[in-house]
Amino acid sequence: MIKVQRERRFKFMLLWAALFLLPLMVSLGFWQLSRAEEKQTLIASWDTQAVLTTLTAGMKSITGMFVPVLLEGQLENKRYFLLDNRTRGGQPGYEVIAIFHEANSGESAIVNLGWVALGRTRDDLPDVNIPQKMLVVSGRMRSLGESITLKDTPVNDGWPKVIQRLDLDVVSDFVGKPIIPAVVRIDEPLLKALDINWPILTMLPEKHLGYAFQWFAMSVALFVMVIWSVFQIKKDAYE
Repeated sequence: MIKVQRERRFKFMLLWAALFLLPLMVSLGFWQLSRAEEKQTLIASWDTQAVLTTLTAGMKSITGMFVPVLLEGQLENKRYFLLDNRTRGGQPGYEVIAIFHEANSGESAIVNLGWVALGRTRDDLPDVNIPQKMLVVSGRMRSLGESITLKDTPVNDGWPKVIQRLDLDVVSDFVGKPIIPAVVRIDEPLLKALDINWPILTMLPEKHLGYAFQWFAMSVALFVMVIWSVFQIKKDAYE
């Protein structure tokens, strides 16, 4: 009798566990669907050939994911940053982050000039010859989200400065003036040594859809198990 009670209690515990997991798995499936939709929107935003946006005086932010922009002015050629832990084809390296001072608006923007391979040692920092002349640069500007503007302190003295995250406060402090909270990925290379073949996404929408299908399939299987467990419990009650 005690054994039967234990088995029945165990079945109830499994049933409640399944009832808890079922909405969680369904919600994860819908979350993957929403992520797939976001990624598809991101791709469409990148592919859209929109009118180039120019910076305006007093500009505080920019809306959109990859907004085409046109900059006219000068890059700071001595003070620039190396964004660490950036790989291309499995090779470690840096992304070169420079400050662009816009001539017409007086605004300053963060510009990602491209990727450069790591030197022989960590102390062997790449020497990037940033142009000093007036430039007209086109690219795609994306707002800096809160998740990637966490406080980060450069790990070295002097210039260029190696940073682990693109921190707006750190960049602004070193430049000595407010900077638009966005980063521009240039369309055309300014330096042959830098790679600008930007990976738009780390995970394509199709992969999110695949994960969503897996979660929904497991939810259906779990739902069938719940129904079967309910019938088993009722059957045991009549025995």
